[in-house]
Amino acid sequence: MTQDIANTDPNADQDKPFRPEARAPRGFADKRSQTIAVERRIINTVSAVYESHGFEALQTPAFEYADALGKFLPDSDRPNVGVFALQDDDDQWMALRYDLTAPLARFAAQNWETLAKPYRRYAFGPVWRNEKPGPGRLREFMQCDADIVGTDRPEADAEIIAMAVTGFGKLGIPVQLRINNRKLLNGLLAGLNIIDPTQQLGVLRAIDKFDRLGLQGVQELLGGGRLDESGDFTRGAGLTDKAIVAISGFIWAGMPDDDQTPAPRFRVLSDLGNVLAGSVEGEAGLWELSRINTALTSLGVPETAAIFDPKVVRGLEYYTGSVFEAELLLETRDEKGNPVSFGSVGTNAPPPKATPGPPPAMSTHLTPTLMLSSVCPSPEARNVLKPARSPRPASSAASGPRSIVVETPMSVPASRRLVGDCSAKFAMMPKIECWTTEPSV
Repeated sequence: MTQDIANTDPNADQDKPFRPEARAPRGFADKRSQTIAVERRIINTVSAVYESHGFEALQTPAFEYADALGKFLPDSDRPNVGVFALQDDDDQWMALRYDLTAPLARFAAQNWETLAKPYRRYAFGPVWRNEKPGPGRLREFMQCDADIVGTDRPEADAEIIAMAVTGFGKLGIPVQLRINNRKLLNGLLAGLNIIDPTQQLGVLRAIDKFDRLGLQGVQELLGGGRLDESGDFTRGAGLTDKAIVAISGFIWAGMPDDDQTPAPRFRVLSDLGNVLAGSVEGEAGLWELSRINTALTSLGVPETAAIFDPKVVRGLEYYTGSVFEAELLLETRDEKGNPVSFGSVGTNAPPPKATPGPPPAMSTHLTPTLMLSSVCPSPEARNVLKPARSPRPASSAASGPRSIVVETPMSVPASRRLVGDCSAKFAMMPKIECWTTEPSV
């Protein structure tokens, strides 16, 4: 009986030494030599491409003041939401950077008068996101980011696209850059009198599902809605038959004659011109794409490597100019044997009163591969940072940067496409004349 009482004594384990469980924090991963070697090769190869285009290296601190990171990350009332933050002894909040673009915005605003224009920089290093981790979604991963700060010329978009093609090519990763411009869809929707933001978002989401559902599925989502094979019903955008026909023509513009050969860029522009005839904003978008096409041709970018595709819509709900997406042409499977894909997006500046959404998170996590993309902070961050002194005459126009981001987190990629924009960050620097390039629904 005495022994039994001793065995049930609640204090019996108090004298045992504490042995913590060996475990990595959720969303963080160890890297062994093979992973590190792949990561180094990617960074060294892509950095060499950036330097060949005249980009200089820049290293910024892991921490930035939280108020300089924009509206989305962090929340002013909860500065540790979305980022890993701490309060310094002077009561100011600091946060680990969530990308390499927000630090660039701070650096450029702080040093604008001493920088050569346009300012072309690249940087690489770890970034951190205080988000719920999951398959293909880490809280710490690497980025290698290149930005041109300062021009709204479409030729800058073309250079970023050419760099993406070159970077992937040097790494032996087959991709196709798919390019669109928000002004095209703006012109189409305005001509159809589709001005309700909810309907506009419904149109974007419907078009985004073309690759999975085909034209008929998209048309159902543009109309009353769609019932899928499982019996789930998705409410549609509620458009008229006339609007559905017009949007279908827009989607179909420049479709290839077969599944193997993409339509030439000039033919896509011609087809879209017929659809958008009479739209001032649509024709402005076509003009920008035409200049990108001319520059891509001059840079030797093959028609098959960079195509114009009006179905690229992710991020268009809050971006305004050219957007591009890199599509992996190599079949890739995760550790369970499931096919995976990745993508990316490029350029432009958000409208002055754009509806906030999550900042472009170029974080599809690829194991032995990489991704190129653009990233910029929240449109609401536009007035957070200002140059220390007046850098240019008041007549100079503000513009944004262009970005390519190479992310090499070593994890299974999620089956999703990514989005980004490159000039939102430098809307933070009003009245600065730049030569630049203007990243997930």
